[in-house]
Amino acid sequence: GAKFGNGSPSAQNSAPYGGAISIKTGLLNISNSDFTVNSADLYGGAIYSTGTLSFGDGVTFSGNTAVNGGAVCISEDGTISGSSSPITFSRNSATYGGAVYSVSGSSINLLTYADFLNNSAAYGGAIFIAGEHSQSTFVLDSTRHYSFSGNTALSDGGAVYTMNADILVDGLDVNGASNSAGEGGGFLRSGGNIIIRASSFSGQRAKFGGAVYSVGDATITNSDFSGN
Repeated sequence: GAKFGNGSPSAQNSAPYGGAISIKTGLLNISNSDFTVNSADLYGGAIYSTGTLSFGDGVTFSGNTAVNGGAVCISEDGTISGSSSPITFSRNSATYGGAVYSVSGSSINLLTYADFLNNSAAYGGAIFIAGEHSQSTFVLDSTRHYSFSGNTALSDGGAVYTMNADILVDGLDVNGASNSAGEGGGFLRSGGNIIIRASSFSGQRAKFGGAVYSVGDATITNSDFSGN
């Protein structure tokens, strides 16, 4: 498989946009590839994309850094999609979105399998979603097979932070995974309207809202919060 970066900070790939790869338009298919210790001054420590980014089997991102999106940043009308094999994001870091930063009409809703492990940021330890004109909805449900463990935010959203974006959480289990935030939302900080149904949260930690911190309207049904 392909490898981008060799794990040595002194020999890493680096750029302002996409430390390893930047894609403007079109489709980029990636499989059996490792992105390790790449960095970007601004967006996407490993990848910056405004096109279509499609992941196949055997893709990992580890130790990548940026200001926005430690591993991946998608912007404008860009999308990310994934296969039935988990994409692994581990120990990536950023100011916004330790692993993934999505902004300006882009979408990660087609990414169906992903593991987010020990990523860190000031806002959104694993994922930061900045919607466009409050018209975006980020979906976390049982069809997407996401796992979040050990992600941390210095400020808000230990695992996920949304801004000007609604969020639907449906059938998600985040139990004993120890995501944490210094301020609000050990697992999730929502900056739009939020619907949570048939989900469970335990072991999340924060100063305000051990599991969830919301600054918009919230509707919660048939869900369990315990040991946060």
